[in-house]
Amino acid sequence: MRTLYLIGFMGSGKSTVGQELSKLLGIPCIDTDHMIENVYKVKIAEIFQNKGESVFRKFETEILKQTPVHHHIVSTGGGIVETEENITFMKANGNIVFLKTSLNEIEMRLSNDRSRPLWNKNSYEKQRLFDRRNKLYKESADIIIHTDDKNSREIAADIKEQAGLQSYQE
Repeated sequence: MRTLYLIGFMGSGKSTVGQELSKLLGIPCIDTDHMIENVYKVKIAEIFQNKGESVFRKFETEILKQTPVHHHIVSTGGGIVETEENITFMKANGNIVFLKTSLNEIEMRLSNDRSRPLWNKNSYEKQRLFDRRNKLYKESADIIIHTDDKNSREIAADIKEQAGLQSYQE
């Protein structure tokens, strides 16, 4: 099985769904944001604050290229699609699953989250970022999964069904 890359806006559930899908399919899940923090020994918010978004995007591409291309689930950061090189890599090495979540749902999920540098903006800037990225997610995706009003287990089951996957325990 080629790797499944989970993409979507921040708060769409990529990390949580990745873990559920990992249990469901019996294959490992890795998270590019966690890998960045482990490799570079710094929190993502600090990278944005001290080095800027462009340095973070460079780190993100380097980490993505280190992920396995078979029998894995890779939960990516919300901005992974901002770099064409990342989209090309994911398309060449796996299937891209877009966790499509409405802005209203994102607002509810992230209402108390102050750890996301690109979320702590005014409503207009959030809407612009959301619209720009959603276009990129849709253009990049092999599979689109609607996540509103679903829990992570339901979303993982939807991915398994739409991708035609079987658990390794089956």
